[in-house]
Amino acid sequence: MKYLLGLFYWLVTPAVLLVLAAGLKSYLISSHRVKRERKLFHSAIDSDNYEGRHFVQMSLLLGVLGSLVSLVTGVTVPLSLVVIYPIVALILLVVVPQSVTLLTLLATVGIMAFDPTNFTESLTGWLTKWGYQTNNLNLVGTLGLATIVVGGLAFFVRRNAGQHLSPKIEFNKRNTMIAVYPFNELSVVPLLVLVPGNWFSTHLPWWPLLNLGGHSVALVGLPLVIGLGLTVKHSLPTVFFQRLGKQLAWLTLLGAILTIACRFFTQWSLIALLAYLIVGIILVVANIIYDRQQAFSNSQVMNGIRIIGIQPNSPAAKMNLVVGDVILEVNGQKVTNEDDFYKALITNATYCHLKVRDRNDQLKVTETAIFQGAAHEIGIKVFPENTK
Repeated sequence: MKYLLGLFYWLVTPAVLLVLAAGLKSYLISSHRVKRERKLFHSAIDSDNYEGRHFVQMSLLLGVLGSLVSLVTGVTVPLSLVVIYPIVALILLVVVPQSVTLLTLLATVGIMAFDPTNFTESLTGWLTKWGYQTNNLNLVGTLGLATIVVGGLAFFVRRNAGQHLSPKIEFNKRNTMIAVYPFNELSVVPLLVLVPGNWFSTHLPWWPLLNLGGHSVALVGLPLVIGLGLTVKHSLPTVFFQRLGKQLAWLTLLGAILTIACRFFTQWSLIALLAYLIVGIILVVANIIYDRQQAFSNSQVMNGIRIIGIQPNSPAAKMNLVVGDVILEVNGQKVTNEDDFYKALITNATYCHLKVRDRNDQLKVTETAIFQGAAHEIGIKVFPENTK
């Protein structure tokens, strides 16, 4: 009976609940996207649950890479972080619609560093009751962990963001339809970290311990939420996320330099850690502001029809087309709306010839065969006639 109770308590720990909740949220994100696409275009741009696929791929890949970096560099984190982080991440995962990778870690560090000790029932107070000294914050190790998180986020963004564009329709002040592109994906990365101290040897003598520099450390798994949620409104999404990913990569390098420096100047560790996480959040916000300040928008046009989506593995995906391009002619016929577009396609059900103007007002001509023999199989998504 006690083993069944032990299994039950293990299954309801915040770390396990975090993994289950994140997996469910990833599924709901994918389901909501497919429903939105079918409502707008009567068929999904991509019915594949790529959010779930990315969830698993990033969990495995970043878990292995991040754990190797963590163990090779000897990153050690306090037990308080291992306990508090899953709780904070689980709360934010439920409360906040988008993934807030850096904010989760910042909130955890804030609780660790500034949790009032006069509240005996506080989060760190629980650890004190169980014999752990919560004043051992190990800020240098936590800064190293933050660097790994930023590096994982940079890899996540460059690998996944902007690869699958799913438009959402909004209206500007002139009541003109505008296509915007939400990105909201996440993963839970099982990161192996080293936890110093004698808590495990005292309370869990069966737990495997390692000897690092003459000190006893425990090897513990920490589930890290890695992801990003934002909407690109004016920039070309692929370019926007490449830019953001590159900046996050530079921020990762800065984190590595700060971690090394703080080993020699430990008195600055807390300031460096908080400043590093805040800079990371500001970096993401600054890119959102940059996007909002751009003059271009994927809006309806009078002369032609704008491409707002391209189905993967379709004839359109093999053409020299980009989301935001404006189709001027289809098979030699001028088009100004969705009906014109499909009527012109029907004139040649096995071949498509397009005259297109790109975002830089440059003209280009592209063509392809339509082997399926149906006009709608071309794979181009344009503004629907009625969305209200």
